[in-house]
Amino acid sequence: MLAVEGLTVRYGDTVAVDRVDLSVEDGESVCVLGPSGCGKTTLLRAVAGLVTPDSGRVRWDREDLAGVPPHRRGFGLMFQDHALFPHKDVLANVAFGLRMQRLPAREIALRSAEALAMVGLGGYEHRRVGELSGGERQRVALARSLAPRPRLLMLDEPLGSLDRVLRERLTVELRELFVRAGLTVLFVTHDQDEAFAVADRVAILRDGRVEQVGRPEEVWHRPATEFAARFLGYTNVTDATVRAGTATGAWGPVPAAHVPDGPVRLAARARAVRLSPGGPLSGVVESRTFRRDHFLLRVKVVDGAPVEAAVTGADVPEIGDAVTLAVDPGAVVVLPPQVPPTPGPIPGRDDLHRISTTPARLLDGQSLSSSWCNTRPHSARPRGPSSWSRTRRPSPRPSPRACAPRDSRWRSLPTGPRP
Repeated sequence: MLAVEGLTVRYGDTVAVDRVDLSVEDGESVCVLGPSGCGKTTLLRAVAGLVTPDSGRVRWDREDLAGVPPHRRGFGLMFQDHALFPHKDVLANVAFGLRMQRLPAREIALRSAEALAMVGLGGYEHRRVGELSGGERQRVALARSLAPRPRLLMLDEPLGSLDRVLRERLTVELRELFVRAGLTVLFVTHDQDEAFAVADRVAILRDGRVEQVGRPEEVWHRPATEFAARFLGYTNVTDATVRAGTATGAWGPVPAAHVPDGPVRLAARARAVRLSPGGPLSGVVESRTFRRDHFLLRVKVVDGAPVEAAVTGADVPEIGDAVTLAVDPGAVVVLPPQVPPTPGPIPGRDDLHRISTTPARLLDGQSLSSSWCNTRPHSARPRGPSSWSRTRRPSPRPSPRACAPRDSRWRSLPTGPRP
């Protein structure tokens, strides 16, 4: 069992992960879901041991992993870009971590074949990486993470680089694989469909803090905060007041049983809003967008915030048409009143350069200092003057060819020369 307790990671004055508490039971799949830049990858790297937290603990079966290097934690880690070796075939890529463990050749061959069979790539052992499709490369990277038989499998946006159709198919396959193999999984993504289809529990992350944790159906139907609601598609939000179990506002009466009297926020998805002659909302259509099985209308409501409505059928209002709307009370979520966020300090250049540039060793034996940007050895790169050096003033900073940290907010910063 994985237990993350009060984990905090800072980059200068910026808090990337803020007092996160999270657990993953044996055989459970937990997804950390959130928008880009909310700290998902940093959290994953801190659990893996690639980032040293400023405070908090990472435990496995009650054992504190502080000071345990990444390659000794027994965790498997797969990043979004897969980091496959293009000059090696499929078998050599899958077996790489096993060779780093100095296992016998026979066991390496057996484990590699077993991992490839688990991801449906039996018979691909001698195919070159350049001959594989995007989905096949994703499976090879997954097989390489599975081959060492990790006690925890961690995935960073595992399907983010694939097209929609392939992503939906592999989402089903991932879920089946996790259940069949009884894997303990922690993965991060910004894709809601992927999270709700694969995970046993979902944790929504906002600015490094966990907003809500629960089963997929609970989180989807009952978001706990306005941020979670908006992130999950509750695009219509308004103020209301609860009195004796009923919330009253611009949308009309809404049931609010067990909610204390006082101000609240109401949230509804576009599909909960319908065209209704004599409805409580009236306005003019501002935009009209085709969304496969419906039209999404944005209506400028008189004396209120714009409202989005999902409309089906042949008679769909055009831009500029006057309409009246009603909101389905049963599809409305009652939220606590909004608390204005406190703006944080903006990091300066000196703060950004405090990020550690020490090369970390990956769980399968690779080095972060080179595997993510270029697989060629440093000595094989051209050493002559480049267009960059000719057109810019000499600087003591490292070459921009150096690989940036995995956290996307610092990706534009050089991390220092290769060792």
